[in-house]
Amino acid sequence: AGRLLPLSSHLRRQQKGSVAIVAAKMHVAFLAVATVLLNWPDTSLPMRYITGFRSLGMLERTGVLRDIPRIDPVSVEDLLATAPAASQALDKCLPTADAAHFLLAECHKDLDRGFAGNLMTKGQADSKWGAGRWLPMPRFETIQANGKHRPIDDGKRFGHNSASGFDETIECCSAFQPAVHARAVAQQAVLQDCEEQLSLQSLETGGEDMPEAYRWVPADPREGSLNVVATWPVADDCWMFQEMFGQVFGRAAAVINFHRIQRLLVAIMRRWLLMLFSMYYDDVSLQDLAAAKGRGQRYVRALFRVVGLPLQASKQVDLNTNADFLGMNHSVADALKTGQILFTPRSQ
Repeated sequence: AGRLLPLSSHLRRQQKGSVAIVAAKMHVAFLAVATVLLNWPDTSLPMRYITGFRSLGMLERTGVLRDIPRIDPVSVEDLLATAPAASQALDKCLPTADAAHFLLAECHKDLDRGFAGNLMTKGQADSKWGAGRWLPMPRFETIQANGKHRPIDDGKRFGHNSASGFDETIECCSAFQPAVHARAVAQQAVLQDCEEQLSLQSLETGGEDMPEAYRWVPADPREGSLNVVATWPVADDCWMFQEMFGQVFGRAAAVINFHRIQRLLVAIMRRWLLMLFSMYYDDVSLQDLAAAKGRGQRYVRALFRVVGLPLQASKQVDLNTNADFLGMNHSVADALKTGQILFTPRSQ
């Protein structure tokens, strides 16, 4: 990874516009070499950190996601034909005053972090892209079960999602993935005739989280006029618009684009670090033998830093006997002795 840094610096000089902001720290050369060494089917993935990820038209085939019957996209011209009607319908999407303040603050956060451009009036957006040549996604607030507030950009309301074509979709693990990992270890012990030795070991479990995961996946700048969110500043009493430079929550193509890098990272952790490692979107569950004294988890964190996507320190759960994954607490203290893992719902 160290020897490849000059090559990544050279490659990143080819990044244009907003891609150079969002993906300025991505170790593109490392991703390219990993793609070759792993014989990874998604060969164009490293290049997308130079050009940005497309969201319009048929999404390029990755070969690492689940096949589905082809869903053809609506053409961009047909989508833009709805722009005048969409502009008039925006007033039906007005948020409450509290939500509006929160959503505006999120726009300013995205601007400060380099994930988005300046807020614009409709006139300024028309001057940038041309009247009727851009289409916003209204932003709304959702409150998750854990009380976290999250901005969602409605990619369905005005047809953005219909302009993306698919022949693949994602697959996700469940909250019981730690048991899948433990079972894999036990099965290998049977195959290698070392069940007795494994029973003398103890398993540990932990967790990690990718911060702002979607935002670090750069959008193709050529699609900027259709990667615009709409928010309502109460003080200004009018809609304001902001071009997003990364992927947005609420857009179907964003899910596919994020999972391309997610799948490669999971493969690297499993094949190179030999870690029991899975991700549900940006949430990580990992297990290791207690005898390793946490080394595997430290290597995982180091590898994410090498790639250019450091994990969020405040959400790290160091390896121990218990952890929470997707709302279920699991205890692995005696899993290798008893063959059982206890799962209990998260206490609210």
